[in-house]
Order: sequence, then C-alpha cells, then structure tokens
Amino acid sequence: MQNPSQSWDSIDEFLVFWLNNKDVLEKSEREVFCAYYVNYLKSFSAYNRHHFAEQTRQISDQIRAAGSPRLLEVGTGCGTEALWFAYLGARVVTVDLNKERVRVARARKQWLEENLGLKLDIEFVEMSIFDYDPAEQFDLLWMEQTYHHVEPRARFAPKLLSLLRSGGRCHISEVNAWNPLLQLQLIRRRGFKTLTHYIDENGNKVLYGNERITTPVALRRTLRNAGFQSASSHNFRMLPNSNPPRAWLKMEQALLKVLPVLSSHYNVEAIKG
Repeated sequence: MQNPSQSWDSIDEFLVFWLNNKDVLEKSEREVFCAYYVNYLKSFSAYNRHHFAEQTRQISDQIRAAGSPRLLEVGTGCGTEALWFAYLGARVVTVDLNKERVRVARARKQWLEENLGLKLDIEFVEMSIFDYDPAEQFDLLWMEQTYHHVEPRARFAPKLLSLLRSGGRCHISEVNAWNPLLQLQLIRRRGFKTLTHYIDENGNKVLYGNERITTPVALRRTLRNAGFQSASSHNFRMLPNSNPPRAWLKMEQALLKVLPVLSSHYNVEAIKG
C-alpha cells in the first residue's frame, strides 16, 4: 500500500497507483479490474504511459481551467477517467450498461474517499445513453473507445449534441480505421460483421457495434452534420503495448504528420455552437 497522502500529477500516475494496489478491491471486483487492464498489468511501459496521459491532456486542462465543470462520460469502463476527472474538480456523471464494471468504479470511488479522504463528485448511471435525459446540460463530454460500440450511429451524434450546453465541448478518443494493420487484426477476430445484437437483462434485443471503428475524417463529418459547430482531430500512437526508446516519440510525431494512416488512435474535439 502506498502512502495515504498519495497525490497524482497525471492520469498515468493515477492508474499506476491502481495497478499496484488492485488488491484493495474485493475479489470479484479485482477480477473484473484485472481483466479490463490485462495488457497494462503485463507492461504499462513508458511509451504507453505517455500516450495514456496525452489522450486526456486536453480535456484535463479544460477541467482545470473551468474549475468545476459539469462533465458527462459515455462508457464508464472501470472508472479510471471518471475518477480522474472528479479528482481534478469536475462534477461527473458517467453512463454505462455494464453493471460489473460500474460496480468496480463505485468500489474504487468508495475506497478513495474512505482511505484517502477525497471528495469525488460522481454520479453513476446504469442505462443506455439514448434513454438518459438529464435535467441540466453538460459543459464537457468524454468518450474513450465507446463510439465504435454504440448503435444506432445515426441517432448517436444528435444525442451527444443535445446533452451539451451551447459552447460545450465533446471529446471522443477512438481507434483509427485508416490503420491497415488494425483493420487486418479486426477482420481476423470478427470477420466483416461490424453490427451485431445482444439480449439485455430485460430480454430486449439491442443493436451493438462489433468493433465498428471509423476514421477521424468520417467522425468529424458525422459530428458536423449533427450540428456541432466545429470539429478537429489529433492522431497519436503507432505502437500499442510496446516499449520503444524515449527518442522514438519525436520520430513518431514527425511520421504521423506526414502519414496519419499509421496512427493507431486519434482524438476528436467538437464544439456545440
């Protein structure tokens, strides 16, 4: 166990803390957490730590600048980003259908509050984002590796727009469909079937994106067509789950400016007019 006065300067430091202290979770919650972060538990390399922090740097800076913005996360996962954003001072609502992962996120929040004395303003909502109808709109919206799962896609971007106030910013972090190696890996794993269904706990048949990844150009176009005023993107990372030398980062940045198709990930920021 690390010192109870533990504090973190970046989200990668925060995740390292949890990777090292996962045993504070109950067995069933720890199993879900370990399955979710299986690759990082094997090796959370300096390269991956850099990109993990870089992925949320823009929205983290916006939270710090705003003080206590109202922030919506679509796709809770095991709660790392929601907890980090609340740690920075955001008032967070996070929406997800996966009850097991949300249970882990709640347990982590409880542990931080009880053992480190933190006060984290987070509301966990277990429902489809299409059914979520808040009384108040949000200043910021965050999604990581969620867009390629949510369907029907034609309804999704307008729904995101409706959840933000005027001037609100939507941040989407995704896998790059331009990358040929990633596409080959996905084709081997799931074939060409990018849409599927599952049965929810109420017996309803739900449409689901089967790793239906898209390009930054297509995502920006979709957001603008839905009514977002502007949309910009940033490509990053070429070597997921690798540990190249530190000097590689500058070379990687230069390569991606010329050949963005080589990036494995990208972020899109869109603003509601």
